[in-house]
Amino acid sequence: KAAEGDILISEIMANPSSAGRLPNVEYLELWNKSDKIIDLNELQISSGATPVGLGVGLFLPNTYYILCPLENVEEFRAFGSVIGLKPFPGLSNTSDNLTLKTTGGLSLCQVNYTNDWYRDEAKTQGGWALELIDANLSTDCPGNWAASIDRKGGTPGTINSIKNRITDFSGPQVFTSVSFTGKELLVVFDEPLDQTTA
Repeated sequence: KAAEGDILISEIMANPSSAGRLPNVEYLELWNKSDKIIDLNELQISSGATPVGLGVGLFLPNTYYILCPLENVEEFRAFGSVIGLKPFPGLSNTSDNLTLKTTGGLSLCQVNYTNDWYRDEAKTQGGWALELIDANLSTDCPGNWAASIDRKGGTPGTINSIKNRITDFSGPQVFTSVSFTGKELLVVFDEPLDQTTA
């Protein structure tokens, strides 16, 4: 059975471009980072609407699946294993809330991306995928994503071009803070803190 963090949403192409070297089609990439063989039939994905099941098959350890609209499957076969979804959960160009969960309702991975996550104004205009940097950090952290640096505009079906690559040299910023009691304060930062120095 899949557990939280076993499968990650590792790449998001929300704003494709006909000028790019990849298909002019929205896609998502999933990565099974666990050592488990997971039944696709127990997985579903959504972007704020009704979840869509991933179909029948097995998700092998340390492998990727490209998710795209059913009618575009052939365009992605050259890049790796593909699952065509009907309907495909449409991706907003500027921001969206993606959730991968089991049919039993367990959330495996969540990503609430925005345009700011590209960290590159030109690439927000289209043709570039958002890629996850570090699989050991939160997938819902802005500091853990950036625009692909691959010349194709993305790396569907393979290791991300910015995997474990430090692209953020600025310190963490306070995102929100809430006072619970006179002695407790919850502070949320826009990126993970170093546990040894925090």
